[in-house]
Amino acid sequence: MLGESAAKTTARVPLSNDTVARRVIDLACDMEEQLIEQIKSAKWYSLQLDESTDVANLAILLLYVRFEHCGDVKEEYLCSISFPTNTTSSQIFDGLNNYIVDESGLDWKFCVGVRTDGAATMTGRHSGVVAKIKEVAPDCESTHCFIHRENLATKKMSKELNDVLCQVVKVVNHVKANALNSRLFASLCDQMGADHIQLLLHAEVRFLSRGKVLSRVFELRNELTTFLLDKKREWAEKFRDVNWNTKLAYLSDIFSMLNELNRSMQGRMATNFATANKIDGFKRKLAAWQHRVSRDCYDMLPNLSEIINCESGLDATSLANIITEHLKSLAERFEFYFPKEQDPREGNGWICNSILQLKDELNVHLEDKLLDLAGDQGLKNIFTAK
Repeated sequence: MLGESAAKTTARVPLSNDTVARRVIDLACDMEEQLIEQIKSAKWYSLQLDESTDVANLAILLLYVRFEHCGDVKEEYLCSISFPTNTTSSQIFDGLNNYIVDESGLDWKFCVGVRTDGAATMTGRHSGVVAKIKEVAPDCESTHCFIHRENLATKKMSKELNDVLCQVVKVVNHVKANALNSRLFASLCDQMGADHIQLLLHAEVRFLSRGKVLSRVFELRNELTTFLLDKKREWAEKFRDVNWNTKLAYLSDIFSMLNELNRSMQGRMATNFATANKIDGFKRKLAAWQHRVSRDCYDMLPNLSEIINCESGLDATSLANIITEHLKSLAERFEFYFPKEQDPREGNGWICNSILQLKDELNVHLEDKLLDLAGDQGLKNIFTAK
């Protein structure tokens, strides 16, 4: 924070490990106290909750807070709460309530918003964490995380595409699960001049994993074919099948786009309005892509276009049907998880752009004036009809 010279000077000060640890704890406590005082001075605040498990299998509740500070909105990491045993809604709320009320001295009645994922523990109608928060915070509005909803919308796919994904996962596990196979494959990739020499493991709980795994497998498909010819010949034949490769190419393309959408909604100070704009834009893209596929145009899918232009013997009709069905299913599920009637932008455009509200008010005012000037009832009817 103070520069390299200050860091070097500090490094020369002889301190024991206990002293360093104690000072780190003191600094952390001071920062936490300052943050809590800022929240109290702001009065109103909103929370974001996420319960997960770390590498040591310890259940942790991460808590972020957003509040007004010095005329601007501020977003900060508030705390993490560990749960040594179960993670039921009652235990999560008790831990949360203990920190908010007993340790921090905050008041629930000033909590105006809470955002969680869609887990039953969080969103249960009668006994979920959100329901318990609303009992002590009547003005609190709950929101289902946009990123989690986007992930749920992408899970469903046809049997043909799901079979390709399952086969890709099996191939990756075969290479990565064995240390010798992993080394041999890395050496082969290096000999063949590949940009990457390692595959990526698929983890269902990691939202971006599917797209990254598929893209890497498509990139290294020639290296995998060579490697599998002596190991798993039936799998190697999959990579020689042009119709199977086109499905792999499509999956790598579409999930790369979904990953891009996911990343665009992440980051500090993301708002409902900005994420709703991105979701709405992706819905429009899905509709446009369906129209382009119906005209046998695949230029929006670079990997698939590469396969189509380079390979022969492709069943174009079957491919178009599979892609159209998947794009239609995606559009329907996006509409299910992001319905128009729940669009946060509806009626709230003035929050992002106050000029819109002034424009609407001006239009209403001008219309009233013109109706008054029209005078005659007949003219009023004509003007109103127009």
